[in-house]
Amino acid sequence: VIEHNEYKGNLFRKEQVVYVKFEAPATKTKKGFILNFFFAIDQLLGSSHYELWKGSKANNSAFVIEAKKVAMKYNIGIVFIDEIQRCVYDSNDAKDENRSTLNFIDAFFNSIGIPMIVAGTYASWPLFQTTMSTSRRISSGISERCDGIETTVYDPVTKKHIANPFWNYYVQCYYKPHLLRNPFTFTDEITSALNFYSCGIPALFIRLIKLCYEEAIYSGLETISVDLIRDVYADQFYLLADALHALREGEVSTFEDLIKPHIKLLNPAKAGEDMSTADVVEKYCIDSDVPNPPGMSDEGVVIDMPSAKSTLIPADDFRNLSGLSRQEIAAKLGEVKS
Repeated sequence: VIEHNEYKGNLFRKEQVVYVKFEAPATKTKKGFILNFFFAIDQLLGSSHYELWKGSKANNSAFVIEAKKVAMKYNIGIVFIDEIQRCVYDSNDAKDENRSTLNFIDAFFNSIGIPMIVAGTYASWPLFQTTMSTSRRISSGISERCDGIETTVYDPVTKKHIANPFWNYYVQCYYKPHLLRNPFTFTDEITSALNFYSCGIPALFIRLIKLCYEEAIYSGLETISVDLIRDVYADQFYLLADALHALREGEVSTFEDLIKPHIKLLNPAKAGEDMSTADVVEKYCIDSDVPNPPGMSDEGVVIDMPSAKSTLIPADDFRNLSGLSRQEIAAKLGEVKS
């Protein structure tokens, strides 16, 4: 929050909210969404919007109008909405007019010109399979899939896997030798163990390394080793062990928030086969034998798409089939099973 007291030499008192973060409501309703928004504003400013509206019997329109007035009053710069997967519905959830759908959320902030960032697990994928206009606006900036950090990366130049420099830099940021009495270093074995047991997920890695330091102090070992990491994982991560094992093995079908979205390959020869975006790009380059392989730029991966060499002219113009009988159409195109 920025508190303005003057503007161009004149008295000007104004509270400006640079950004506000809140979570999508567990109730999945429009009123729940707006009440979460009010609560986040109250936490920043000490106001009482939530208390005034939490027991209100007003309809959704009144809630929306009041929320827009609050957003404009404090000149909110950006809203960050977490746990967006809570807006995915099933038959037992709120009725259509009460649902805080992605379309409702987008329309609300888009109407008052406030940029929006949403974050959630892979379970939020169905939200983007409803209306293209909403999905387009939500993803008009940058879409990031935050998977675990790998210890190695593929180098397209040498066509080999090399040590991931980002992982090495990231893990060394948590090397704190002054915390323990006995000298130790983050060897390759230790960093590999930290990555394996946390699956490279930053939140889990930070929790794991924090608990390792605590255990090293409380146990009197005063050092970090692979055995210590393994013991901490077994003792403190047992609730997550099945999910992390599934993530390592790629068998995540029983954990809906771990299932990664795939796109359908529009190739009749591969009908029904799911491929990731990276797989599609790789297959295209191999099949097309492109003269210039994909390269990196400031904007991401760049692919040289060759122009079409010929124009397909169908033997039969479909417009000429109008008025023909089924037998006549079958004679021209072949029998098609319905």
